[in-house]
Amino acid sequence: GFDAIVKRGAQGRAVQTRYEDLVAQNSTVQSNDALQLPTADEEAETAQRTSAALSKIVGHKLESSRAVQIVDNTAASESLAKPRYVAYEPQGAASAGKPTRLIRMVEAQKDPLELPRTKIKKQARDAEVGSLVPVLQAPDEKPTRAERADWTIPPCISSWKNPQSYVIPLDKRLATDARGLQQTAVNDKFASLSEALYIAENQARQEVEARNREKQMLLQREKEHKENDLRELARAARMERNAGGAVRDELPADGHASIAGMLREGAGLAGAGDVPSDRSARAVASELDPAHGQDARAERDRE
Repeated sequence: GFDAIVKRGAQGRAVQTRYEDLVAQNSTVQSNDALQLPTADEEAETAQRTSAALSKIVGHKLESSRAVQIVDNTAASESLAKPRYVAYEPQGAASAGKPTRLIRMVEAQKDPLELPRTKIKKQARDAEVGSLVPVLQAPDEKPTRAERADWTIPPCISSWKNPQSYVIPLDKRLATDARGLQQTAVNDKFASLSEALYIAENQARQEVEARNREKQMLLQREKEHKENDLRELARAARMERNAGGAVRDELPADGHASIAGMLREGAGLAGAGDVPSDRSARAVASELDPAHGQDARAERDRE
């Protein structure tokens, strides 16, 4: 059967194929006598001993729960002496006629955990003079201030709380977390970031400079254009003055005002440092508009 199949080719070797082979020895009822069921007599004896032990425990509990305990010769334990009875007869005139009383005296129980009430002082026995061993060392000297400072132990101060407001030196505070022993490693990307920021800053500066140059060129071109217009107007004014006012009569009234406004605008754009252009503009404006020249002269006189 199954055993033959498993044991095939296993010559000289022990092969376990049954459940009994897996069970430990002396663990079954058949192989171990201690595991046999008890007989009826053994069961009765065990029950009797158990009942007696339980009755004893219950009896002690009941005796301790009683309010009044009667102590007599039979209930006294071995540690307590037997009670003694003493006849007491009252003495004196006040106790005349009183009956004699019987006093029962019992030794008081002692607490085994109570500390001793008497204190014993043990004194060392005086040693003999001949048994003393000399101490081969120098006499004590008063320590110096430096030695006292070396032996002074500073108070323990928390890194989080300082209720006494102690002044802690910075080197001591840094030494608590061993920052001096730490090696700080700088990432290589910081250098790349710094270089990128430097390049971006230079590029932005160049762009700003280019925009400023372009703006200056535009302003210069506009200024040159205005100056060319002023030159043309001045030339027209000179031609009008040489022709004897022929051109002035041909221009309408609003033309003189527009030319004067253009001259004033051109004088404002010329700048405060361009004095010849300003003077020529005023000269042309006075030639084209005599009233403007008279007003200007009156204003200068008032000043």
